Amino acid sequence: SMIDVHAHLNFQDFAKDYWQVAKESFSLGVKAIINVGANFETSEKAVLIAQEIPFCFASMGVHPIHYNEEKFSEQKFTNIINNSGKEVVAIGETGFDYYRLPVAITLGTARKSQKELLISPLELAKKFALPLIFHCRGEKDDPFGAYDDLLAILEERKWRGKIQGEVHCFSGDWFLAQKFLSLGFYLGFTGNITFKNADKNLLEVVCRCPRERILAETDCPYLTPEPFRGKRNLPHYLIYTLEKIAEIKKEPVEKIEVLLEENSRELFKISNSKVEGAGKNSKIK
Repeated sequence: SMIDVHAHLNFQDFAKDYWQVAKESFSLGVKAIINVGANFETSEKAVLIAQEIPFCFASMGVHPIHYNEEKFSEQKFTNIINNSGKEVVAIGETGFDYYRLPVAITLGTARKSQKELLISPLELAKKFALPLIFHCRGEKDDPFGAYDDLLAILEERKWRGKIQGEVHCFSGDWFLAQKFLSLGFYLGFTGNITFKNADKNLLEVVCRCPRERILAETDCPYLTPEPFRGKRNLPHYLIYTLEKIAEIKKEPVEKIEVLLEENSRELFKISNSKVEGAGKNSKIK
């Protein structure tokens, strides 16, 4: 019983076969998939997939790398939420990304623009009581700077305790992890914890993270776990990340599966009603 809380079946990599991939994952134990938008177009696609496939859900956002191309249109996203029923379960991905800035752009300019892009999603999430999915990636020389910038905003009185969410693909150390945990956020772990060269500090975070705050995700088609590293990632490869978490936590993998499914349902309010409601009319057999 697995829930992939961060997938991109709405991306170009799956344009030809997202339906087959979802169906295969479902047959291999994935109970639900949240497809996460990176701009308005892929957010809309995530919602369409969720309307088409009973066990798929959507998150809508503008990824920080798109800050130069697109503003977060609160009106357009609001319209989708109002028209989508139970399909939209989160806002994101949103946050900071300084990893591949255009040569001509200074960090200061990018930080300012990405901060502006972050405010509308925060307000929308608060308004609709939806959790947020945060993406955070620092520069090569300062990998944790983006986390510090995100924390500075989340610790403001305006937001503290007013929003919920997860830090997707958490890659910080335990010192940073504690700060997000103290604000009530969940930490999401991906296939990168299975890599042979996985960061020891990150594995320590998995070990020390409270059980009720851990989420597992694929970020497919990216971050494919061992033993498939280098190939296109798929939602049912989540099992390899779950196995690694179980190994680190010294727990049976079945127990971790149940625990993380509960955590995912708790944060994203994923009930079985949408899945069961599709019942007889569903094309998924």
